[in-house]
Amino acid sequence: MAYFPAELLKCVVFLGYKDQDEKFHFAGSAFWVSRAGPEDIKNEYRPAYLVTAAHVIDKVQTSGVGNRAWVRINTKGWNQDSFDTPLASWRGHSDGNVDIASIDFL
Repeated sequence: MAYFPAELLKCVVFLGYKDQDEKFHFAGSAFWVSRAGPEDIKNEYRPAYLVTAAHVIDKVQTSGVGNRAWVRINTKGWNQDSFDTPLASWRGHSDGNVDIASIDFL
């Protein structure tokens, strides 16, 4: 088993979909990527992206209802929270052989 630093685990979220009964189903995991904004506002603005495998988004699209991908996060208080994202906002790589998808939170 690979070693994962505790700090890395704070970046991991779970992706899934809801069925017609509003029940959440796990489809895969994702992680956050961020970078500093432009030099003049680098301390105020940090673009963030959520990254997963394209096949996870494909599963959400084929199995879920409502064209939404649900993101479930672990909060600082050791609870869970979730929010939905529109499937149309997820982008895959232009090369269909590259199994990656992301959504930006600007």
